Amino acid sequence: GLVDGDRRLSVRRGGQRQSPQDDGEAGGELANGRSHEALQWGVAVRDHLSESFPAVHRALFAARYDHGLNIKDEQVVRQAVASTGVDPDEVADIVASGKPLEVIGAEHTEAVETWGVFGVPTFICGDEAVFMRFMERGRVDDLSRALDLLDWTRLNEFKRARIPR
Repeated sequence: GLVDGDRRLSVRRGGQRQSPQDDGEAGGELANGRSHEALQWGVAVRDHLSESFPAVHRALFAARYDHGLNIKDEQVVRQAVASTGVDPDEVADIVASGKPLEVIGAEHTEAVETWGVFGVPTFICGDEAVFMRFMERGRVDDLSRALDLLDWTRLNEFKRARIPR
């Protein structure tokens, strides 16, 4: 989670449509696990090798969004993990245990039932959950500005009809 003043914020992965891990496939694909290869590896690292999670998360994100690689492919995921200095065989063993998939299912169910989460990234502050998509990475000023809007509950949706590029 993130801390912003007196607000405690959590970033949740929903496992539903719009997720970088499933590229729009139905959430039911979670059951077989193959379409969520990177998500399982990320959860395995987050929960068992937590000090390495930020680097692995960035490497997996970069594999998908900077390099256009298929993060459903275990070899792509292994290479991304290895690039951070984490042993991919160790993470593969954790994934093979089935525990990350169980955690994903439980966290997904909690997020949907508690906050109505439908996509990622969803930002949660207390009882409020907001889906936001940023057009540029690494812009802390954009994140800060968006987080200031979390408490403004009279605005439900704001989406540009055309993306200025």
